[in-house]
Amino acid sequence: GSSGKKGGIDGGFLLNFRAPERPKDLPCALPARRRGPVVRFDKERFMQANYRFVLDDGDYSVHLAMPDKMVEWDAVREVHIAKDSNSCHCPICLEPPVAARVTRCGHVYCWPCLQRFFSVVGRPYGPCPICTDIMTRSRGALTPAVMHQHETAKVKDDVRFHLMRREKGTGITMRAATASAPASGLCPAHDHPDVAFNKFSTIGNPESISVRERGELERALALAVSSGEDDLVPHIRACLRELDALSGGGTVEDEPPSPAELRSP
Repeated sequence: GSSGKKGGIDGGFLLNFRAPERPKDLPCALPARRRGPVVRFDKERFMQANYRFVLDDGDYSVHLAMPDKMVEWDAVREVHIAKDSNSCHCPICLEPPVAARVTRCGHVYCWPCLQRFFSVVGRPYGPCPICTDIMTRSRGALTPAVMHQHETAKVKDDVRFHLMRREKGTGITMRAATASAPASGLCPAHDHPDVAFNKFSTIGNPESISVRERGELERALALAVSSGEDDLVPHIRACLRELDALSGGGTVEDEPPSPAELRSP
């Protein structure tokens, strides 16, 4: 047989086959890869897809039929977020969030930590410490949040499955064993046993959210006083005063800044 490159033997003669010669005038450089359109990351859409929302009572048939339709933030009373055990911490104090609040950009902080942040910047708005998006103290901009630890199943773990059912034309999902589903256009109540399987739920009396937050703040205040964390005490008390004002129908919130104010140093 004939010799190939590097002293090898070309076995093509055994098959009565020979590869054609390669043209020597081909360009060496490959053409640049054509880039597709740049898709802007939408943080609110990320929240809509990954978080659960407790809403005011109302008819949400449009949102249930179209899961991608954005819900009005003014109707959101509480946000439920599933996180693993390593990420259930406030980015400011690195502790589990106390009376957690979530911003429009999707980041979760302790409410007292946010109070301290706004007192340091000296105005009712400022850049998010994580992504630098502007966050304000206006209603709906800082929403109560509940963190749920999500544990990933491991090999040989026992896993329980449920047979689910969903009515045509709605996003409400219930276990097949559940006695009844909400009426058409209505979300399950926030205390429904199958609420964890649905993105939206409703609450008739938001006072229960304030009761939960008050309990967390009072426990944090007692701990701060007993441990001598004097710098944190006034911020926790400020949260309690704001909670009292909101529960009584008042407000201590500030109007969001104008675009001119946001551009000013």
